[in-house]
Formats: sequence, structure tokens, C-alpha cells
Amino acid sequence: MTITLHPGAWLNELGLEPRHKRSLLWLLGSVLGNSVFCRLTVFGSAFVLFLDHLGLDASRIGVILSLIPFAGLLALVCTPFVARIGYRRAYISFFAVRKAAISLLLVLPWVYSSWGARAGLLWVAGLVLAFAVCRAIGEIGGYALFQEVVPNAIRGRFGAATYAAVTVSGIPATLLAGWVLRGTPGTARYLWVIGIGVLFGAASVAALGFVRGGAPERRAADEPTAFGEMRAAARDGNFVRYLAGICCASLALSVFAFAPLFMKETVGLSPSTIVWLEAAASAGALIAASFWGRAADRRGSKPVLLAGLAAFGAAAALIGTPGAIAGPGIAFAVSIAVGAAQTGWFIGAEKYLFVRCIPPERKAGYIAVYYAVAGVANGLGPLAGGRIVEAFRGSAAPYSPLFLASAGLAVAALLLLTGLETDKGL
Repeated sequence: MTITLHPGAWLNELGLEPRHKRSLLWLLGSVLGNSVFCRLTVFGSAFVLFLDHLGLDASRIGVILSLIPFAGLLALVCTPFVARIGYRRAYISFFAVRKAAISLLLVLPWVYSSWGARAGLLWVAGLVLAFAVCRAIGEIGGYALFQEVVPNAIRGRFGAATYAAVTVSGIPATLLAGWVLRGTPGTARYLWVIGIGVLFGAASVAALGFVRGGAPERRAADEPTAFGEMRAAARDGNFVRYLAGICCASLALSVFAFAPLFMKETVGLSPSTIVWLEAAASAGALIAASFWGRAADRRGSKPVLLAGLAAFGAAAALIGTPGAIAGPGIAFAVSIAVGAAQTGWFIGAEKYLFVRCIPPERKAGYIAVYYAVAGVANGLGPLAGGRIVEAFRGSAAPYSPLFLASAGLAVAALLLLTGLETDKGL
């Protein structure tokens, strides 16, 4: 049976108004541009290698990377503000500012020459912090907008279409980045990669201007406040179990921020080859996305998130086995498998969150609690991961404890999430 991911092939099934369908397509386009921005800037292998190029050790790299998810705690206090000004407006405004913050990395050579290396490192850390704050506030609006605009009946397939679009755009982007970083790249070439990413980021913000929805909330006097909704979320047993599983899974996934350093120091790959491994992971995601998306819509998201998480844990255990990744061929094969597994996890976990966990009438409070808790977990991963690597730096396999811990956390997440209520038929 042929499975198509083209949105037009199944949006017509829902009888949506043309304006609603256009919003979905523009939202997909925005996600595509933002994905390229993220790959070529703070969330890609190139950025980790860039920080390594600036002379930071694994522990300090972990601190800088942890700033981004830790800012998610702002959701607990900023959600009422976001709901009041409008989810769409907050999403567009703060995502535009975060792109502007990253664009200021391009003046790093001037900062170095004017004030020295220490000022340059503080400049990088400060811009990452500004990016993190804007991302946290903007994504509160983004989550609410996605829940409102994307119909539940196609959420799995929309997620698959999203990952397919992200992959199709991401493969040439990472291939280009690898080509720019060939040989022994200097600061200028890393900044070229970041500059290209910023252009795609600007396009993604522009696309959001055509998405409808996410209006400001007008609450009646007898309706619960956002803080009241947060308290209700904390008393929701199924939601709390989901959050516990998400914490373990996020910790397991976030230590992969150090995979580029592992590939460079242990496997001996060049920076360009390491960046090209992202393209291999994207290929794995593209191969698996249609299967995961259709399975989530037909069978429910819980089996999909469990299967993806189990496959990811097995891959992490393999990487953590000393000597298992013996060369570029095996590294590319494992990257493809990791990309396929992560896609299953993300599609399943995202659909379960929006369909089963978050009541639409209480989305502000539930999203705030989810985003804050997930942010802490995602922040602890690189922070602890950097310390683990430095603690075992003198051993023959300093990265093995890190990836074996990732596999163990994936197992813990599986045990927690197996007890979730079913979402089939929702």
C-alpha cells in the first residue's frame, strides 16, 4: 500500500475551510524553515563543534547548551502573559527576537578583536541565554497554536509530514554545512553556516504571519486562572505519569548533544563528516516518518512512542559499547537507525500530549507545566553529560558511561510510559 505524506492528499478528507487548510500549510512551511535554522545554529552538530573550536571543554559546552531548556521554567510565570496577548502573537514576536539574537553571533570576530577571547565567550553565552528566554516564551504560544490549528484526526500524519518536510530540507542543509566545514575550519566558516541558518529562520517567522488562530484568551470571572489550571495538571495522574516518562526520555535523548564530540575524539571523524551524519539521521527519519505517522493515527500514539523509545535505547546501548562504532560506515548506519527511532518517539509523544494529555479548555496551565518540567529534564542532560565525560576523560572510553546511562534512562521511561492510559480512537 502506498502511503503519501503530501498534506493535500488527506486534508480534503476533513472538510476544512480553505483558510484553515492554508494555515496548516503555512504552519508546515514555518516549521520547515525553523528546522533548517535550528540545524545550522544552536541545535546542530556544527554548533557543538563551533564551541569546541572556541576552546570550551565538554563541561562548559554542557553548561551553555543547558541554558536553552532550563529557560523553560519561565513557562510557569509567563503563561498568563502569553494567553493575554495571544498565543500567535507571542509565538511570532519572540521567535523573531530569538533569530535576531543568534544573528548577532556574526559579529563575534569584532568582539574578539575589540575586547578579547573572554569577552567573546561571554558574548556567545549571553546570546544563547537571550535565545533561550525568547524560545521559552514563544514556544508556549507555539504549543497552544499547534493544538488549536492541527485537527486530531490527522495529527499523526501531520506530524509525519512535518518530519518529512524537515528531513527533505535538512539533508541538503547539513550537506552544505559539511562542505563549508571541510578540512580544518576556522571561525569564519562556522559563522557562514550560522548566517545561512539565520536566513532560513527569518523566512520561518514570515510564514507564521499567514497562520490563523491563537487569539488572546478572554476568561470569565468564574473560570480558573492559568495558575489554577497548573494546579489541576499537577493532580492529573495520567499527565504526571506522562511527565515522569518524558523526563527520563528527555534526559536520555539530550546526552546525544555530545555525539559530535564522541565521533570526533573517539571515532576520529572530521568535522564535515560529523555534520554529514545529521543528513544520515535525517534519511532514517524520512524513511520511517510515514509508517510512524499512519500508525499513530490508526493504532494510537502510545504504541508508537513506546516502539520508538525502545529502538532509541537499543541504539544508545550500542554506541556505549566500547569499540562498537569502529569507523564512518558503522557511524552512518547507526545515525540512520537513531533518526528513525527518534522520529517514532517524537511523533507518538507529541500526538499523545495534544490528544490525550492536554484538555483544550485548560491548555494554558497544562502546557506551562509540561514545558517547564521538560525544560528542566532537557537542561540536566547536557549539564550532567558534560561532567560525566570530563570525569571519565582519562579512561579508554570516556563517552561509554554517558551513552550507557542514556540507554538505562530509556528503559526507565519505557517502564513508566507503559502504564499510560490508551488514546486509541481519540
